[in-house]
Amino acid sequence: MPTKRTNEGGLAGRLRDAGYRLTRQRLAVLTAVEESATGLSAAELLEAARRHCEQVGLATVYRTLDLLDEIGGAERVHTRHAGSAFVGCPPTDHHHVVCLSCGKVADFGGCVVADMLPAVAAQTGFTVESHVLELRGTCRDCREAGPEVSKRPRQAVRGGAPGSRGVLERRRWPCHLER
Repeated sequence: MPTKRTNEGGLAGRLRDAGYRLTRQRLAVLTAVEESATGLSAAELLEAARRHCEQVGLATVYRTLDLLDEIGGAERVHTRHAGSAFVGCPPTDHHHVVCLSCGKVADFGGCVVADMLPAVAAQTGFTVESHVLELRGTCRDCREAGPEVSKRPRQAVRGGAPGSRGVLERRRWPCHLER
């Protein structure tokens, strides 16, 4: 079921267009990614994918995440409860905002980082080839639910084990905005 995040062709269509086979197991992983409003760890993706196909193994989840990373179909996000988690991505330039309470992930466009690249290159001597921007905050649902929501642990299907790691090797280091 394609979501706004993964676009009309869905992740399956994007993998097929890139020349990859769509096995039942791989389709189950893609469905799990597309159905989640939050980032899921590899272990959580395995659990969710097995609801669609019991024969899915953890190696299939990792290989599918690698393929999705290759075609821009999934990215790693960092959540307070799950550590590294993965979300499906649209085939457009975008960034993420992650809820610190529930782990919900939203995409947004309008990148201001590109405007900074000449100054960054002049200051550092780097030729910048790519960038990642991830914002963190509290979603509307959690704000309306009140401060006690952030103290509740998330259910397993909506988060991950603390310290869990995925397969994508891109690392993002948090920047804290001063208030």
